[in-house]
Amino acid sequence: MPKLRILCLHGSSQDKEIFAQRIQELRHKARHCAELVFADAPHLLPLQPGQQVAMREWWHKEHPEGRQRYVGWSPGSLQSLQQFWTLSGPFDGLLGFSQGGSVAIMLALLAAQRCSPFGTARFLLVAGACLPCPRASLEVRRQWFPEVDWVSVDRCPVEMPSLHFIGHHDEVVPEELSLTASRCFSGAEVHRHPFRHSFPQRADHIAACLAFLLRQQQQQQQPSEPLLPAVSSSKLPFSGAGIPSAPACENLTPNGTAARDDWDSALVPDESAYEAVRAQQKEELDALTAIYPEAELSLVRGEVPPFVVEVRVHCGDEDPAPAVVRLRLGFPPGYPASSPILVKP
Repeated sequence: MPKLRILCLHGSSQDKEIFAQRIQELRHKARHCAELVFADAPHLLPLQPGQQVAMREWWHKEHPEGRQRYVGWSPGSLQSLQQFWTLSGPFDGLLGFSQGGSVAIMLALLAAQRCSPFGTARFLLVAGACLPCPRASLEVRRQWFPEVDWVSVDRCPVEMPSLHFIGHHDEVVPEELSLTASRCFSGAEVHRHPFRHSFPQRADHIAACLAFLLRQQQQQQQPSEPLLPAVSSSKLPFSGAGIPSAPACENLTPNGTAARDDWDSALVPDESAYEAVRAQQKEELDALTAIYPEAELSLVRGEVPPFVVEVRVHCGDEDPAPAVVRLRLGFPPGYPASSPILVKP
């Protein structure tokens, strides 16, 4: 299954190297399903004391004669992004933080309008992000960011999958402004975190990102068959999301009928059939181990079938020692087209 290509946009007073470092845990965990490509904003900020490299921004506000205006989007950042997309794209999705999140939101809205070259984008993932000039009137938004059809956005949410991380203690982009931005997208997923203005990298937040990305990857391959249900951060760190499986101790075909020999053939597969699905098996195992930290799930045997994973479940505060369960995973020769992954304890 091909990797997603995602354009990543940093916040103001950052650059692409700093942003890549800030989300390095997500980059590492998502490496099997997504290629994250980072772009620099075109506008340099003055060097601050102690800095050796100037930071960047996508636009800035000016207040001539008491009137607010936004400078640097167009001409400037919009044209830079169009060129970057043409040379380094196309991209399947958009990821952004803070001001870069606002840019990602606008590019997603332009993609929904089929504006070239951004029309290939089909999902959005942002943190600490709001609409540009969020408290301004419709007239101001149309004046300084005229490429977006703001009237249509206000009237009807865009049909694009989106994931929004909102900090309870974010003083830069207050919660209500991030929520307003999320309402621009029908079916937006909102995950709140207890931190300030940041792109959260805790295990449950990474799991939510990965589940979201894996769904987009599967929909790219099979639009009518989503891979994973939405992951609620309230159900993590161990919710079982992200583990596609047949019922334990049963061998079932996709239509629910018994498949007597599937498990045996999954354990000792025909070599030619096994080679044909080896790449898909590796992707399943990589995705499974990426979603959960090693303290909760680890791959005990992953070279030849039967594959074995070890799951550690914390049952409650009264019993701090986790319950340990080992599961055998089998991939029948018909996987993935006609046979599901099989699971047994």
